[in-house]
Amino acid sequence: MKVLIPTHFNSGNRGCEGISRGTQKILSEGYEIIEYSSDLSIDGKMGEFKNEIRRDCNPSFVRKILYKVGRRVATTPRKRGMVSVKEHCQCFLDDVKKYDKKIVLSTGGDMFCYDNNIVVWLNDYLYDRDVKTVLWGCSIGKENLTPEKEETLKKFSLITARETMTEQLLKEELQIENVKVFPDPAFVLDADEVKVPDFFETKDIVGINLSDFVGQDVGFSTMFGKNLLRLIDYIIEQTSMDIALVPHVFWKGQDDRKICQMVHDKYAETGRVHLLNTEEFNYGQIRYTISKCRFFIGARTHAMISAYAMCVPALALGYSVKSLGIAKDIGMPDELVVNYKNLTTEDELVEAFRFLVTNEETIHNTLLESMPEYKKRAYGAKTALDALVEGME
Repeated sequence: MKVLIPTHFNSGNRGCEGISRGTQKILSEGYEIIEYSSDLSIDGKMGEFKNEIRRDCNPSFVRKILYKVGRRVATTPRKRGMVSVKEHCQCFLDDVKKYDKKIVLSTGGDMFCYDNNIVVWLNDYLYDRDVKTVLWGCSIGKENLTPEKEETLKKFSLITARETMTEQLLKEELQIENVKVFPDPAFVLDADEVKVPDFFETKDIVGINLSDFVGQDVGFSTMFGKNLLRLIDYIIEQTSMDIALVPHVFWKGQDDRKICQMVHDKYAETGRVHLLNTEEFNYGQIRYTISKCRFFIGARTHAMISAYAMCVPALALGYSVKSLGIAKDIGMPDELVVNYKNLTTEDELVEAFRFLVTNEETIHNTLLESMPEYKKRAYGAKTALDALVEGME
Protein backbone atom coordinates (compact mmCIF):
# COMPACT_ATOMS: atom_id res chain seq x y z
CA MET A 1 0.00 0.00 0.00
CA LYS A 2 1.38 3.39 -1.02
CA VAL A 3 1.05 6.25 1.45
CA LEU A 4 1.17 9.61 -0.31
CA ILE A 5 1.98 12.68 1.79
CA PRO A 6 1.48 15.88 -0.22
CA THR A 7 1.70 18.43 2.62
CA HIS A 8 5.18 17.91 4.03
CA PHE A 9 6.28 21.23 2.44
CA ASN A 10 9.97 21.09 3.48
CA SER A 11 12.32 20.72 6.43
CA GLY A 12 13.03 24.44 6.67
CA ASN A 13 10.35 24.08 9.31
CA ARG A 14 11.83 21.47 11.64
CA GLY A 15 8.31 20.66 12.82
CA CYS A 16 7.48 19.43 9.31
CA GLU A 17 10.65 17.37 9.42
CA GLY A 18 9.74 15.96 12.82
CA ILE A 19 6.27 14.89 11.66
CA SER A 20 7.78 13.36 8.53
CA ARG A 21 10.46 11.38 10.33
CA GLY A 22 8.07 10.29 13.08
CA THR A 23 5.51 9.10 10.52
CA GLN A 24 8.20 7.14 8.69
CA LYS A 25 9.21 5.43 11.93
CA ILE A 26 5.62 4.57 12.88
CA LEU A 27 4.81 3.25 9.38
CA SER A 28 8.16 1.51 8.88
CA GLU A 29 6.52 -1.82 7.99
CA GLY A 30 3.90 -2.53 5.36
CA TYR A 31 3.80 0.81 3.60
CA GLU A 32 5.71 2.54 0.82
CA ILE A 33 5.79 6.24 1.62
CA ILE A 34 5.96 8.82 -1.14
CA GLU A 35 6.44 12.34 0.17
CA TYR A 36 6.30 15.60 -1.78
CA SER A 37 8.71 18.44 -1.03
CA SER A 38 8.88 22.06 -2.10
CA ASP A 39 12.64 22.12 -1.51
CA LEU A 40 14.62 18.89 -1.87
CA SER A 41 17.88 20.73 -1.19
CA ILE A 42 16.83 21.63 2.36
CA ASP A 43 15.51 18.12 2.97
CA GLY A 44 18.79 16.71 1.70
CA LYS A 45 20.82 18.81 4.11
CA MET A 46 18.85 17.36 7.00
CA GLY A 47 20.07 13.84 6.17
CA GLU A 48 18.60 10.60 4.91
CA PHE A 49 14.86 10.06 5.01
CA LYS A 50 14.33 6.32 5.35
CA ASN A 51 11.43 4.15 4.17
CA GLU A 52 10.31 6.55 1.51
CA ILE A 53 10.57 8.09 -1.92
CA ARG A 54 10.83 11.88 -1.88
CA ARG A 55 9.56 13.86 -4.85
CA ASP A 56 10.19 17.46 -5.88
CA CYS A 57 6.95 19.46 -6.02
CA ASN A 58 8.46 22.91 -6.60
CA PRO A 59 6.93 24.50 -9.73
CA SER A 60 9.01 26.28 -12.35
CA PHE A 61 9.21 30.07 -12.45
CA VAL A 62 6.87 30.19 -15.46
CA ARG A 63 4.29 28.00 -13.72
CA LYS A 64 4.45 30.21 -10.63
CA ILE A 65 3.56 33.23 -12.76
CA LEU A 66 0.67 31.34 -14.35
CA TYR A 67 -0.64 30.27 -10.95
CA LYS A 68 -0.40 33.84 -9.66
CA VAL A 69 -2.50 35.03 -12.59
CA GLY A 70 -4.89 32.13 -12.07
CA ARG A 71 -5.58 33.14 -8.47
CA ARG A 72 -6.32 36.70 -9.52
CA VAL A 73 -8.89 35.70 -12.14
CA ALA A 74 -10.53 32.96 -10.03
CA THR A 75 -14.06 33.97 -9.11
CA THR A 76 -14.54 32.06 -5.82
CA PRO A 77 -12.41 31.13 -2.80
CA ARG A 78 -12.70 27.46 -3.76
CA LYS A 79 -11.40 28.13 -7.26
CA ARG A 80 -8.54 30.22 -5.88
CA GLY A 81 -7.80 27.41 -3.45
CA MET A 82 -7.60 24.86 -6.24
CA VAL A 83 -5.10 27.05 -8.08
CA SER A 84 -2.94 26.94 -4.94
CA VAL A 85 -3.36 23.16 -4.76
CA LYS A 86 -2.08 22.83 -8.32
CA GLU A 87 0.79 25.21 -7.59
CA HIS A 88 2.02 23.30 -4.55
CA CYS A 89 0.87 19.76 -5.33
CA GLN A 90 0.89 19.26 -9.12
CA CYS A 91 3.37 16.38 -9.04
CA PHE A 92 1.24 14.74 -6.35
CA LEU A 93 -1.91 15.22 -8.45
CA ASP A 94 -0.12 13.51 -11.33
CA ASP A 95 1.00 10.61 -9.13
CA VAL A 96 -2.30 10.03 -7.39
CA LYS A 97 -3.82 8.96 -10.72
CA LYS A 98 -1.14 6.30 -11.24
CA TYR A 99 -1.57 4.08 -8.22
CA ASP A 100 -4.43 1.71 -7.49
CA LYS A 101 -3.46 0.86 -3.91
CA LYS A 102 -3.00 4.23 -2.24
CA ILE A 103 -4.03 6.31 0.71
CA VAL A 104 -3.31 10.01 1.27
CA LEU A 105 -2.14 11.46 4.59
CA SER A 106 -2.66 15.17 5.18
CA THR A 107 0.00 16.17 7.70
CA GLY A 108 1.07 19.50 9.12
CA GLY A 109 -0.40 19.17 12.61
CA ASP A 110 -1.93 22.63 12.87
CA MET A 111 -2.97 23.24 9.25
CA PHE A 112 -6.60 23.48 10.39
CA CYS A 113 -5.66 26.14 12.97
CA TYR A 114 -5.35 28.83 10.28
CA ASP A 115 -7.41 30.18 7.39
CA ASN A 116 -8.89 27.88 4.76
CA ASN A 117 -5.87 26.48 2.94
CA ILE A 118 -4.73 23.81 0.51
CA VAL A 119 -5.51 20.95 2.92
CA VAL A 120 -9.20 21.87 2.72
CA TRP A 121 -9.35 22.20 -1.06
CA LEU A 122 -7.11 19.19 -1.72
CA ASN A 123 -9.24 16.94 0.46
CA ASP A 124 -12.39 18.05 -1.36
CA TYR A 125 -10.70 17.27 -4.69
CA LEU A 126 -9.62 13.78 -3.54
CA TYR A 127 -12.99 12.97 -1.98
CA ASP A 128 -14.72 13.71 -5.27
CA ARG A 129 -12.40 11.15 -6.90
CA ASP A 130 -12.99 8.45 -4.26
CA VAL A 131 -9.47 8.63 -2.85
CA LYS A 132 -9.23 7.59 0.80
CA THR A 133 -7.72 10.35 2.93
CA VAL A 134 -6.49 10.63 6.52
CA LEU A 135 -6.03 13.83 8.53
CA TRP A 136 -2.89 12.81 10.41
CA GLY A 137 -1.94 14.11 13.85
CA CYS A 138 -4.09 17.24 13.81
CA SER A 139 -5.01 19.96 16.28
CA ILE A 140 -8.17 22.02 15.78
CA GLY A 141 -9.85 24.57 18.04
CA LYS A 142 -13.47 25.67 17.88
CA GLU A 143 -12.33 29.16 16.93
CA ASN A 144 -10.57 27.67 13.89
CA LEU A 145 -13.70 26.17 12.34
CA THR A 146 -15.20 27.51 9.12
CA PRO A 147 -18.07 26.11 7.03
CA GLU A 148 -15.52 24.87 4.48
CA LYS A 149 -13.46 23.12 7.15
CA GLU A 150 -16.50 21.54 8.75
CA GLU A 151 -17.58 20.23 5.37
CA THR A 152 -14.25 18.68 4.46
CA LEU A 153 -13.55 17.27 7.94
CA LYS A 154 -16.51 14.96 7.42
CA LYS A 155 -14.94 13.67 4.20
CA PHE A 156 -11.80 12.19 5.75
CA SER A 157 -11.83 8.42 6.07
CA LEU A 158 -9.93 8.69 9.35
CA ILE A 159 -8.81 11.55 11.60
CA THR A 160 -6.03 11.09 14.13
CA ALA A 161 -5.98 13.92 16.66
CA ARG A 162 -2.81 14.54 18.63
CA GLU A 163 -4.62 15.57 21.81
CA THR A 164 -7.96 14.88 23.45
CA MET A 165 -9.27 18.46 23.22
CA THR A 166 -9.40 18.15 19.43
CA GLU A 167 -11.06 14.74 19.66
CA GLN A 168 -13.73 16.18 21.95
CA LEU A 169 -14.40 19.10 19.60
CA LEU A 170 -14.76 16.94 16.50
CA LYS A 171 -16.96 14.36 18.18
CA GLU A 172 -19.17 16.69 20.21
CA GLU A 173 -19.41 19.75 17.95
CA LEU A 174 -19.36 18.10 14.52
CA GLN A 175 -20.53 14.58 15.41
CA ILE A 176 -17.58 13.04 13.55
CA GLU A 177 -17.04 9.53 14.88
CA ASN A 178 -13.99 8.31 12.95
CA VAL A 179 -11.62 10.27 15.22
CA LYS A 180 -8.89 8.62 17.29
CA VAL A 181 -6.26 10.16 19.57
CA PHE A 182 -2.54 9.42 19.32
CA PRO A 183 0.46 11.54 20.34
CA ASP A 184 2.13 13.62 17.64
CA PRO A 185 4.35 11.37 15.47
CA ALA A 186 7.45 13.39 16.40
CA PHE A 187 7.29 12.09 19.98
CA VAL A 188 8.70 8.70 18.88
CA LEU A 189 11.98 10.16 17.56
CA ASP A 190 15.33 9.81 19.28
CA ALA A 191 17.73 12.68 19.83
CA ASP A 192 20.70 12.71 17.44
CA GLU A 193 23.90 13.50 19.28
CA VAL A 194 25.72 16.58 18.03
CA LYS A 195 28.47 18.80 19.41
CA VAL A 196 27.00 21.63 21.46
CA PRO A 197 28.79 24.75 22.72
CA ASP A 198 31.04 24.25 25.73
CA PHE A 199 28.87 26.40 28.01
CA PHE A 200 26.30 23.57 28.06
CA GLU A 201 28.83 21.53 30.05
CA THR A 202 29.70 24.26 32.56
CA LYS A 203 26.44 26.15 33.07
CA ASP A 204 22.78 25.44 33.72
CA ILE A 205 20.97 26.53 30.58
CA VAL A 206 17.49 27.90 29.98
CA GLY A 207 16.65 27.15 26.36
CA ILE A 208 14.26 29.62 24.74
CA ASN A 209 12.56 29.21 21.37
CA LEU A 210 10.83 32.34 20.05
CA SER A 211 8.84 32.12 16.86
CA ASP A 212 8.13 34.76 14.29
CA PHE A 213 4.44 34.39 15.16
CA VAL A 214 5.08 35.12 18.82
CA GLY A 215 7.33 38.02 17.91
CA GLN A 216 5.05 39.75 15.42
CA ASP A 217 5.26 43.50 15.85
CA VAL A 218 7.64 43.05 18.76
CA GLY A 219 9.80 46.07 19.26
CA PHE A 220 9.96 45.14 22.93
CA SER A 221 7.21 47.72 23.49
CA THR A 222 4.29 45.28 23.20
CA MET A 223 3.02 43.49 26.29
CA PHE A 224 4.72 40.30 25.13
CA GLY A 225 7.95 42.19 24.44
CA LYS A 226 7.90 43.71 27.93
CA ASN A 227 7.25 40.30 29.46
CA LEU A 228 10.10 38.78 27.48
CA LEU A 229 12.59 41.43 28.62
CA ARG A 230 11.45 41.10 32.24
CA LEU A 231 11.96 37.34 31.99
CA ILE A 232 15.47 37.59 30.56
CA ASP A 233 16.41 40.29 33.07
CA TYR A 234 15.15 38.05 35.86
CA ILE A 235 17.16 35.04 34.70
CA ILE A 236 20.33 37.12 34.36
CA GLU A 237 19.94 39.06 37.60
CA GLN A 238 18.36 36.48 39.90
CA THR A 239 19.94 33.20 38.76
CA SER A 240 23.33 31.91 37.64
CA MET A 241 21.85 30.29 34.50
CA ASP A 242 22.69 31.22 30.92
CA ILE A 243 20.15 31.47 28.10
CA ALA A 244 20.39 29.64 24.77
CA LEU A 245 18.13 30.92 21.99
CA VAL A 246 17.02 27.98 19.83
CA PRO A 247 15.52 28.82 16.39
CA HIS A 248 13.32 26.00 15.03
CA VAL A 249 11.80 27.37 11.81
CA PHE A 250 13.78 28.99 9.00
CA TRP A 251 11.14 29.71 6.36
CA LYS A 252 11.01 33.14 4.80
CA GLY A 253 8.35 35.13 6.58
CA GLN A 254 8.40 32.74 9.57
CA ASP A 255 12.10 32.77 10.45
CA ASP A 256 12.70 32.32 14.17
CA ARG A 257 16.18 33.79 13.82
CA LYS A 258 14.77 37.28 13.35
CA ILE A 259 13.40 37.72 16.86
CA CYS A 260 16.15 35.55 18.38
CA GLN A 261 18.78 37.84 16.82
CA MET A 262 17.00 40.90 18.25
CA VAL A 263 17.10 39.41 21.74
CA HIS A 264 20.71 38.29 21.40
CA ASP A 265 21.84 41.72 20.21
CA LYS A 266 20.09 43.45 23.11
CA TYR A 267 21.86 41.24 25.68
CA ALA A 268 25.16 40.57 23.89
CA GLU A 269 27.19 42.55 26.41
CA THR A 270 26.11 40.29 29.27
CA GLY A 271 27.85 37.29 27.70
CA ARG A 272 25.05 35.09 29.04
CA VAL A 273 22.57 35.07 26.14
CA HIS A 274 23.68 32.82 23.29
CA LEU A 275 22.15 32.41 19.83
CA LEU A 276 22.59 28.85 18.55
CA ASN A 277 23.23 28.18 14.87
CA THR A 278 20.56 25.49 14.67
CA GLU A 279 20.05 26.03 10.94
CA GLU A 280 22.80 23.44 10.50
CA PHE A 281 21.02 20.95 12.80
CA ASN A 282 18.28 18.52 11.81
CA TYR A 283 15.26 17.92 14.02
CA GLY A 284 16.94 15.18 16.05
CA GLN A 285 20.04 17.29 16.63
CA ILE A 286 17.96 20.23 17.85
CA ARG A 287 16.19 17.76 20.15
CA TYR A 288 19.58 16.69 21.53
CA THR A 289 20.48 20.35 22.14
CA ILE A 290 17.19 20.93 23.97
CA SER A 291 17.86 17.81 26.08
CA LYS A 292 20.97 19.54 27.44
CA CYS A 293 18.91 22.40 28.88
CA ARG A 294 17.84 22.49 32.51
CA PHE A 295 14.64 24.33 31.56
CA PHE A 296 13.02 25.12 28.24
CA ILE A 297 10.57 27.82 27.12
CA GLY A 298 9.12 27.33 23.65
CA ALA A 299 6.75 28.93 21.18
CA ARG A 300 7.01 26.31 18.42
CA THR A 301 4.94 23.20 19.14
CA HIS A 302 7.61 20.79 17.92
CA ALA A 303 10.32 22.48 19.96
CA MET A 304 8.10 21.91 22.99
CA ILE A 305 7.50 18.31 21.91
CA SER A 306 11.28 17.77 21.99
CA ALA A 307 11.48 19.21 25.50
CA TYR A 308 8.65 17.00 26.73
CA ALA A 309 10.08 13.93 24.97
CA MET A 310 13.46 14.48 26.65
CA CYS A 311 11.81 15.13 30.04
CA VAL A 312 13.04 18.72 30.28
CA PRO A 313 10.78 20.87 32.51
CA ALA A 314 9.21 23.25 30.01
CA LEU A 315 6.93 26.26 29.66
CA ALA A 316 4.84 26.61 26.48
CA LEU A 317 4.20 30.03 24.95
CA GLY A 318 0.90 29.12 23.36
CA TYR A 319 -2.72 30.10 23.15
CA SER A 320 -4.37 27.42 21.04
CA VAL A 321 -5.56 23.87 21.47
CA LYS A 322 -2.25 22.43 20.22
CA SER A 323 -0.35 23.85 23.21
CA LEU A 324 -3.08 23.41 25.79
CA GLY A 325 -4.12 19.94 24.61
CA ILE A 326 -0.67 18.37 24.48
CA ALA A 327 0.32 19.80 27.86
CA LYS A 328 -2.94 18.57 29.42
CA ASP A 329 -2.58 15.05 28.03
CA ILE A 330 0.93 14.59 29.43
CA GLY A 331 -0.08 15.84 32.85
CA MET A 332 1.40 19.34 32.84
CA PRO A 333 -0.25 21.93 35.11
CA ASP A 334 -2.15 24.85 33.59
CA GLU A 335 0.52 27.27 34.80
CA LEU A 336 2.94 25.87 32.22
CA VAL A 337 1.02 27.15 29.19
CA VAL A 338 1.09 30.94 28.92
CA ASN A 339 -1.23 32.66 26.48
CA TYR A 340 1.19 35.17 24.98
CA LYS A 341 -1.67 36.86 23.08
CA ASN A 342 -3.56 37.67 26.26
CA LEU A 343 -0.93 39.02 28.66
CA THR A 344 -2.26 41.77 30.91
CA THR A 345 0.73 42.54 33.17
CA GLU A 346 4.47 42.71 32.53
CA ASP A 347 5.44 39.94 34.98
CA GLU A 348 3.36 37.00 33.79
CA LEU A 349 6.27 35.20 32.12
CA VAL A 350 8.44 35.73 35.18
CA GLU A 351 5.73 34.27 37.42
CA ALA A 352 5.32 31.26 35.12
CA PHE A 353 9.08 30.73 35.09
CA ARG A 354 9.20 30.91 38.88
CA PHE A 355 6.50 28.23 38.99
CA LEU A 356 8.60 26.11 36.61
CA VAL A 357 11.72 26.44 38.78
CA THR A 358 9.88 25.90 42.07
CA ASN A 359 8.22 22.74 40.77
CA GLU A 360 11.19 21.49 38.74
CA GLU A 361 11.50 18.10 40.43
CA THR A 362 7.77 17.33 40.31
CA ILE A 363 7.52 18.31 36.62
CA HIS A 364 10.63 16.32 35.72
CA ASN A 365 9.35 13.24 37.55
CA THR A 366 5.92 13.54 35.91
CA LEU A 367 7.57 13.53 32.48
CA LEU A 368 9.86 10.64 33.39
CA GLU A 369 6.84 8.63 34.48
CA SER A 370 4.50 9.50 31.60
CA MET A 371 6.77 9.68 28.55
CA PRO A 372 7.59 5.98 27.95
CA GLU A 373 3.94 4.92 27.76
CA TYR A 374 2.88 8.12 26.02
CA LYS A 375 5.42 7.58 23.24
CA LYS A 376 4.29 3.96 22.79
CA ARG A 377 0.74 5.16 22.24
CA ALA A 378 1.87 7.04 19.11
CA TYR A 379 2.37 3.70 17.36
CA GLY A 380 -1.36 3.04 17.73
CA ALA A 381 -1.85 5.34 14.73
CA LYS A 382 -0.45 2.54 12.54
CA THR A 383 -3.03 0.11 13.93
CA ALA A 384 -5.80 2.58 13.06
CA LEU A 385 -4.38 3.02 9.56
CA ASP A 386 -4.01 -0.75 9.14
CA ALA A 387 -7.72 -1.19 9.97
CA LEU A 388 -8.70 1.42 7.40
CA VAL A 389 -6.55 -0.23 4.73
CA GLU A 390 -7.97 -3.66 5.50
CA GLY A 391 -11.45 -2.26 4.97
CA MET A 392 -10.40 -1.02 1.53
CA GLU A 393 -9.29 -4.45 0.32
